[in-house]
Amino acid sequence: MARLFKKREIPWKGVVAFHKEVARRAEESFFALPLSRTPSDRWSSILNLEPVDFAGDWQFSSDAVQSNSFRNLIIGGGLGEAFIGGPCWVRFKKEERGWKQEWCPFLYRSIQLDQQEDCSLWVVPEQGAWEISPIVLSLLDRKGFLPRIPFENLLPEILENAATNAQVTNQPLTDCLIQTICREIPDFSELFEKEIDPTRIPAAPTRWVIFSPPPTGPLTQNLVRDYDRLSSIVCDEKNSIGGLRLFEGFPTEEQTGGFEPTPIVPLNDSQRAAVRGILASNPVTVISGPPGCGKSQVVLSLLLNAWQRGISVLFASNNNQAVDVVRDRLERFETNFPIAIRAGSRKKSSVIQALADTLNFITGRRGALSVTKENAIAQRNDLLNKQSSLKQFLDSKLPNKLMKPLDLRWVLMQYFSKQPRNYIQLMKCSFKSFMLLEIS
Repeated sequence: MARLFKKREIPWKGVVAFHKEVARRAEESFFALPLSRTPSDRWSSILNLEPVDFAGDWQFSSDAVQSNSFRNLIIGGGLGEAFIGGPCWVRFKKEERGWKQEWCPFLYRSIQLDQQEDCSLWVVPEQGAWEISPIVLSLLDRKGFLPRIPFENLLPEILENAATNAQVTNQPLTDCLIQTICREIPDFSELFEKEIDPTRIPAAPTRWVIFSPPPTGPLTQNLVRDYDRLSSIVCDEKNSIGGLRLFEGFPTEEQTGGFEPTPIVPLNDSQRAAVRGILASNPVTVISGPPGCGKSQVVLSLLLNAWQRGISVLFASNNNQAVDVVRDRLERFETNFPIAIRAGSRKKSSVIQALADTLNFITGRRGALSVTKENAIAQRNDLLNKQSSLKQFLDSKLPNKLMKPLDLRWVLMQYFSKQPRNYIQLMKCSFKSFMLLEIS
């Protein structure tokens, strides 16, 4: 039966441009500035730059641009897109020949550089606001750091508190900003205090820098190229959008009901709603949240529910660790037949082993598949019945009653109420005897 879809209008040109920019900025080299390659025509320290506020505009002499090649690009109008970043901290990255030092801004913002007649430079913020560098967010994610409020709400609070402290204490705004960041994110205290090895760099950098986007790196080179091609298709051939047609429609309300997840793993209400929405075949479902909020549990429930319904799923991530975590959790549900197959490097891949197990299962147990399936269904129904009985038992609050201090009188009354009538008189006598015994 054909599914009913509603039509939606999507500005594909803007959507493709946005995702291309996300892919480009996702490159680590975008925000990691190599200290060994200074002076650079990609970034430069700004000497004696101490912002008095975070709103801008900011002005400084062109001579404050430490890199001559970068200054020439600015003056000659060949810089193009530019960003201001800071306060910066040093990161040491392991390479074959030793450790590489990189200068990484904590915050960044898109800017426009205007040269004045007196050879000074005006830094004019573009539309948008300050953002935390993806390198910082990735580092905090690996450390398992959970902010007290979401970062999009925490950052404006950090900036406001730093500006207030600078006015009250008359300290430099940069110092107040670093102190405020370290109070909110203690892990960065050590990073801001870490010193640079001056013997391996031509000149000491400053806390605030101006930088431009790097050339497309090998990690996302093909992806950005695909976005370029897709952008030309969307612009030139409005009726030909290729695979983007998948997102042109979404199921009607009548088609999205009835996909209640099987409780294979425990889920809260929001997790259950996420799994239900994905199982309803919505074109796109976005699940976001800080580390430890249960996103992996949603993925696990989704994969198991899809497997139960005979649906094939491709689970992919740019992080090998995330794939390994999900694979390890799925292994607990496997017996002789694999639920998931791990692809990737030869060391991690389970494709060959899964094919061998599947062949052994088919050739060694031919004819037993239907029996195994029936047994599995019967076991599942039995477990669901036990779960229902246990839930009724817990809802009766009888365990709470049993946890009270033992009242023998109450126990006897509960017991006598269950006995046949011909035992009532005997129980009354026993109860009186107990009462006399207790009083005495």
